[in-house]
Amino acid sequence: MEEYKPITKSDVNFPEYCIYFIRKILDDIDKKEMVIGDITNVSVETLSEIHPYCYDGVELVCRTLLRKGYEVMIPTFRKEQNTSGDIIVKYNWKVKKVRNIDDLPF
Repeated sequence: MEEYKPITKSDVNFPEYCIYFIRKILDDIDKKEMVIGDITNVSVETLSEIHPYCYDGVELVCRTLLRKGYEVMIPTFRKEQNTSGDIIVKYNWKVKKVRNIDDLPF
């Protein structure tokens, strides 16, 4: 059995990885018209070979969204195999609106 090696930002296309999740999450929460204090779950499915779990990327997504007024918890995820044999990763992000971006003093 081979040794486990965590995926790091050098193992993925880091900018594309982060932008993919940020856009998916923002698209979903924009549809829901959240107000301060609202909590929602955002599900994102992707192929494992394109967007494997990368803590560095997930952490940057959470920090970026916090600057946009959303507190995002580290997502839970699970891997499944679809009918064509591809491995799909399903990420579940818990998002809470903590402030309006317009309220920032800068």
